[in-house]
Amino acid sequence: MTFDKTAYIKEQTENKKELQGLYTDFLTNKTLSDIMPIICNAKTKHNYSLNNTILAYLQGVKLKEDDYIGILNSYKNWETQGESVLKGEKGIKILVPTPKKIYKDKNGDIVKLIDNTDGLITDFITYFKIGHTFDISQTTAYSKYLQDLETKNKTVYSNHDIEFDIVYNWIKSIYQYNIKIDVNNGESKGSYNPSDHTITLHQKSAHTLLHEYSHYLTITEMKITDNNKTLYAKNEILAEVLTYIIMSKIDPNCKYNFNYSNLWAGRLTNEFKIEEFSKLYKNLTNRANNLDIPIKS
Repeated sequence: MTFDKTAYIKEQTENKKELQGLYTDFLTNKTLSDIMPIICNAKTKHNYSLNNTILAYLQGVKLKEDDYIGILNSYKNWETQGESVLKGEKGIKILVPTPKKIYKDKNGDIVKLIDNTDGLITDFITYFKIGHTFDISQTTAYSKYLQDLETKNKTVYSNHDIEFDIVYNWIKSIYQYNIKIDVNNGESKGSYNPSDHTITLHQKSAHTLLHEYSHYLTITEMKITDNNKTLYAKNEILAEVLTYIIMSKIDPNCKYNFNYSNLWAGRLTNEFKIEEFSKLYKNLTNRANNLDIPIKS
């Protein structure tokens, strides 16, 4: 069968328009509180962007309703893992970044007709094409997943926190400033002092230590927040989101509950618009990926 390039471009354009409409409709009058459950429950096997995570969720719950889990993989990768996509299942559309090599002249202008690349600057631009992914609920792995989930719910998920010593020893080895443990029964769980970077803990909690360390990362190192009291709400949320990302990397089986772990989450999610938070979440994820995080065995 001859490849029809015109028909392919038309189909790609229509699919992109459909996804853009889906995403735009979701963003209308939505805030962080609408997407926090999606973020906290996302368990993707690929490093999907926040946009693709939202797109997959919106399509997935429509296709599978309550069965949608959020563990996603391509058709080929499910087969590589010894699983199969069930007959009749419809793929979930996502936007796949596709880099394309280009050449620029010394002025930075793109050179289209190239006979000789001497003296030209090589660069890349990213296009997006439509790809498809499948949720675990659409595969032969679903029944085993449900069995494993039931077992974990009875055992592993009995505690919301992770071992304090694992986190304390790790942070102490990489943090050049003072960590002070002053256990008391006061209302404050801990604090971070941006003037001398001291972290003070009033309880031996891995979550609290990670939260205060996340303040150091977001305020002092990444500089995506500051210590301005008017931005206190945003600072708390970003520190808590980074805590969630790090805790999930240390122990993927930790049942992290955002509202349980920080009461600010339930009250202050209206502080962000989704586009703003999407950029910040990407920055937080990238920073966490660059940490030499200990993985619980």
